[in-house]
Amino acid sequence: MNKSLLAFKLECSLIGIITVIFFILSPALSITFGNLVFGILTAVLGLLITTKTIMKKSYLQVIDNLAKMLLVLTFPATLLTSICLSFSSIMTANTYVKWGILAAILAIFGVLLLPFIKIILMPQSQIGWQIASSILLMTVFFSTSLNAFQYLKIPFSLNLGSPIIWILIIGNFTIAIYLMIYWGYRLPRLKINTSVNYWWLLLAVVTLLLNMGLSAGSWMRLLTHFDLTLAQNSLLIVLFTIIWTGLKEEFMFRYLFLWPLASIKRISIESRVFWSSLISAIFFGLCHAQNLTEQGVLQTFLQIFAAFGIGFLFSVIALYTGTIWISVVIHCMIDLIGFPINNGGAFSGNTSWFLIEFILLTRIIELIVAFLLIKNKNNQRAFSETLSRLRSDE
Repeated sequence: MNKSLLAFKLECSLIGIITVIFFILSPALSITFGNLVFGILTAVLGLLITTKTIMKKSYLQVIDNLAKMLLVLTFPATLLTSICLSFSSIMTANTYVKWGILAAILAIFGVLLLPFIKIILMPQSQIGWQIASSILLMTVFFSTSLNAFQYLKIPFSLNLGSPIIWILIIGNFTIAIYLMIYWGYRLPRLKINTSVNYWWLLLAVVTLLLNMGLSAGSWMRLLTHFDLTLAQNSLLIVLFTIIWTGLKEEFMFRYLFLWPLASIKRISIESRVFWSSLISAIFFGLCHAQNLTEQGVLQTFLQIFAAFGIGFLFSVIALYTGTIWISVVIHCMIDLIGFPINNGGAFSGNTSWFLIEFILLTRIIELIVAFLLIKNKNNQRAFSETLSRLRSDE
């Protein structure tokens, strides 16, 4: 057994032990039953996990990978919870001591994540499992880890001005980028492919910007008197929206998801662009199903369909230009200008005929533009330029 695997098993065991001890002996901390279950599950899975080299049968590899996905879901949160529980008795309201302890907690958390990254994440060699682990990590790492600080029982607020939030966000992105580079994928370019036809690109961008008209509320207002309004929020909220909505979603679905899919060489360039864009767009749409807890079924379905359409064109643009930054900028513009009320915007209210008609019309236009962009023979050079540099071994 190598040292990293031994260290990881030890960490998982301590997580289970600490969680059980504090659940039984420290009722004042109000440790939830869910945290107890996740702590025990982490310990059990950590002890059962093994190295991939000894997995001889395919079904055992599937079981092992599923166990690793569960650990991606539970380990970061339970690890940080265990650390916070261990420091809860020495936490103080003194400002300097408090932030010193918080800095120590984050430093310990970062160091103890290393065996997890090396044993659970880095060995993933199959594209499907790479996508699943990186997307799951980006989805749950920040939100679940943030809940651990409630057990410190100190009077401080984790608002958008807190450095803890930004450290966790930066850490989340850093781990994902490191994994993609380790797995052999290049980062998206900062500049646009040399073979791009800017008239085609302009058509795609203008098509995407049509989405900002959704907040008009009616065809009459859209066509006669419609003013785009920048979101009236603080600079921190605007920055958080840009990074945690626009950048994160584009990073996840136009890089972590799209790049590995498009790297599969078994089919033609046109087919690679189409299928990778389609699959990433489907999952991008389905990720909005989580809003079903806050809005109606019809509104959620419309939002899923809307996200699918815009996601498909975003993906095609990313593969056409070789960069995700155009999609990031447009995504942020739509969130901050087209939807000045976040968290669903137009989808959170009553469903109107304008909403249904506008979504159907703009999605049809987006899909037509995307198909034409893919099918045009003169555009194949730009797509080929991106596909030829997705991986560092190409």
